[in-house]
Amino acid sequence: MQQDRFYESQDIPSFHPTPDGCVTRDLRLARAMQELYVDELTAIAAASYRAMLCAACDRELSELLHRQMRDEIRHFRFVGELILSLGGNPCVRMQIRVDPLTRTGDLDPDRCHLPKTVLCVALADKKRSVDRYQTMLGRTQDRVVRSFLSQMIDEEQRHAERLREYARQYE
Repeated sequence: MQQDRFYESQDIPSFHPTPDGCVTRDLRLARAMQELYVDELTAIAAASYRAMLCAACDRELSELLHRQMRDEIRHFRFVGELILSLGGNPCVRMQIRVDPLTRTGDLDPDRCHLPKTVLCVALADKKRSVDRYQTMLGRTQDRVVRSFLSQMIDEEQRHAERLREYARQYE
């Protein structure tokens, strides 16, 4: 897919300043951001799982999801750093759960119907992620935190657009 090659050429780390010392301590916001932190960890697990499922029947989609998973790892680290800077503790205290997308026989490469399902679920996850970041954006007046959250929203929206572009071939 031509659009995907463009994405690969942009596969360089984005600017990532440390928020430490740049944001005002806000324990209430740090606690609220814990949910985003767990969401990012879940997104890593979900993208990895979906990439593995699609590998046999749609290698290009699998690679797209794998690249997005690497971005989610960066997001996870970044949100954790932001929580620390706000005075919180980015410790994960939960079980990660990714719901299965298959039934018996779905993994047969000759009959694989997973890509369309994977795309729908991944797009819904991206929309939910953008909504949660936007909600958090509305909870702070700290310009640095708002800037960091805006960057995360932009990246999640870019992920969603790549998935939408890819999904057009299944329409």
